[in-house]
Amino acid sequence: MKIDLDKAKQEENLETMTFAMQKTLPLPRLSTNMIYYKRQLWLYNCGIYAGKLRESTFNIWIEGEAGRGAQEVGSRLRTYFLTNLLKSIEHVILWSDSCGGQNRNIKMVLIIKCVLEELKQLKSTRLRFLVSGHSFLQNDIDFGDVECVIKKQNKIFSPKDYMDIMNTCRKKRAITVLKMEKGGFLSTNKLEKKIVNRKKTANNEKIKEHQTSKKLNFF
Repeated sequence: MKIDLDKAKQEENLETMTFAMQKTLPLPRLSTNMIYYKRQLWLYNCGIYAGKLRESTFNIWIEGEAGRGAQEVGSRLRTYFLTNLLKSIEHVILWSDSCGGQNRNIKMVLIIKCVLEELKQLKSTRLRFLVSGHSFLQNDIDFGDVECVIKKQNKIFSPKDYMDIMNTCRKKRAITVLKMEKGGFLSTNKLEKKIVNRKKTANNEKIKEHQTSKKLNFF
């Protein structure tokens, strides 16, 4: 991963990005013990880090507006591609952990293929996954900076309170924070009906997890 991040700084037409979901954040967050016996809302945060410009972006939404699966993560990546990707970029490398529910599945593949069709400047996109047990991403540094500040807060009542903390948690390389709306997420249901997602090999053997590649390439 470090090699790919370094390449992005050197090669004009290459961007390397990492993405991850932060652990859920409670609403409200209070210091009293009574809160542990109450039903709380959860705030979700999908972090995206762009290696070329060393920029971090947080995309937050509330439980009930959307889930925290592959469609939501893929939707945030698609929006980032369409709005933030430099015009000179022709190749993108995406790094994440190997979580099957969020990153390594057919839904993510379909969304990335849609992005390739929408952005004619892109010639290739590569999805790469860290090996389990060695899944430390740049996003984890960003999440750590935020959580250090959160621990010092006695009361957090709203998404805006979290956004203010995220915006000001560090002086250098400030994090861009975006509040997502319910209509800002894609569904891959129609796309999935148009393809055959094979679960078995040509020899009628079940495809096992360890048989799948750690890299997925799209051209």
